[in-house]
Amino acid sequence: MAATVLAPWSVHPATADTIQSEKARAAQLAAEIQAQSQKVNRLAESYDLAQIQANQLAQQLAGVKAQVAASQAKADSAKASLVRVAVDAYVTGGSQASDQQLFQTDASQAVVGQGYLSSIASDQQSLVDQYTLARQQLAHEQTQLAGAQAAAAANAASLQRTAQEASAAAASEQATLNQVNGRIATLVAQLQAQEEAQRRAAAEAAARAAAAAAEAAANAGDFIGSAPRPAPAPSAGAQAAVNFAYNQIGKPYEWGASGPDSYDCSGLTMASWEAGGVSLPHYTVSQYDDTYRISADQLQPGDLVFWDFPGEANPGHVGIYVGGGNVVVADHSGAPVREESMYFDGSPMGFGRVG
Repeated sequence: MAATVLAPWSVHPATADTIQSEKARAAQLAAEIQAQSQKVNRLAESYDLAQIQANQLAQQLAGVKAQVAASQAKADSAKASLVRVAVDAYVTGGSQASDQQLFQTDASQAVVGQGYLSSIASDQQSLVDQYTLARQQLAHEQTQLAGAQAAAAANAASLQRTAQEASAAAASEQATLNQVNGRIATLVAQLQAQEEAQRRAAAEAAARAAAAAAEAAANAGDFIGSAPRPAPAPSAGAQAAVNFAYNQIGKPYEWGASGPDSYDCSGLTMASWEAGGVSLPHYTVSQYDDTYRISADQLQPGDLVFWDFPGEANPGHVGIYVGGGNVVVADHSGAPVREESMYFDGSPMGFGRVG
């Protein structure tokens, strides 16, 4: 199978449809990779079998070659023996041990001697013929085995090449799948960023509306506690309060705690502003009452941000503003002191400046 080529990717705004399309492409590639992998596994098994068969044929061929050599040696030996008998008969008239029996002066006895020599020669020739036939048969078998071995080796080589091609195709498709997965991750991140931006914009709009309403209520004398007071400039201890809050990040939340090892929400802001030289009560409502009302666009590091409990008008939670739209908070059990967007728990109900 040819390797899949990934088409150039045009940059489009991330949408659920584009992500779904890329996921479908990734699933198709994963299926193709699995099919290629199965093909490689089958080819590898076939290659192993072909190698075994080629090795067996090589062993058989080696055995036949040895038998051919042995048969040739026997045939050569028989031929040599036959030649010696013929030469001996020609030169000396036969074996010295049988001269009297083989070579007599009268014609009848000479015929008997010649017959004996012919019998010896015939036996030797029979051996030569037998070994020659055996050698020819073994040579034929050797030729057949050599051909089978060559075919088996060619088959194994072909299987190996095919497996390598399939492996290369699978690797190429895996690289393509990695690219597609990268695209999916990018699209998901883009979509999440878009949704987060929309959420933040909506939350900020709601916060501005809530702050405006709170400021209007403050001006009308509807705030909890004392009457509204003009907000002063940020206190000189604000930076020290912010630095202290940052240094507590990672410590655990504990109800009623104000440090140094754990905090609840108002305990953290109280301890932070204590480092800034201002004493605050360890109670969210009291901290709300004891601070100057400001709007969201007036926030400065060190100011306090308040959230209400769902369905209630009173502040139920407080954090310290550290700039950039973020706060440091200790908000609930199981979560450490950390930095968050000031909209992490919904829109704030109000903001306070420590005087």
